[in-house]
Amino acid sequence: AGVVTAMSDAAKQLHQRVDCEPSPEPKAINVTVSFDSSWKTRGFYSNIGFGAAISSVTKKVLDYELLSRLCEKCSVWSEEKKKDRASEYEKWFELPTGGRS
Repeated sequence: AGVVTAMSDAAKQLHQRVDCEPSPEPKAINVTVSFDSSWKTRGFYSNIGFGAAISSVTKKVLDYELLSRLCEKCSVWSEEKKKDRASEYEKWFELPTGGRS
């Protein structure tokens, strides 16, 4: 909850610095951000990484995303496919989130 609170506070500070009028409801504002990302290891071999959007006004992180090249469901279904369940695998893969979750 600490990271979420910090990002919420950063967004509030940004609204205060950019907005002239206080608003009881959150609203979208146009701001410039920089985006930085990194992978756990160098090169093209890492399976885990992150990306972060940083406010150019407050220099604080507004949002982040954890990235992974690994998919646990894909690994499980890959094993199931080997167990002569290929037709079930194909049905799963065709679902909106199948094979791409």
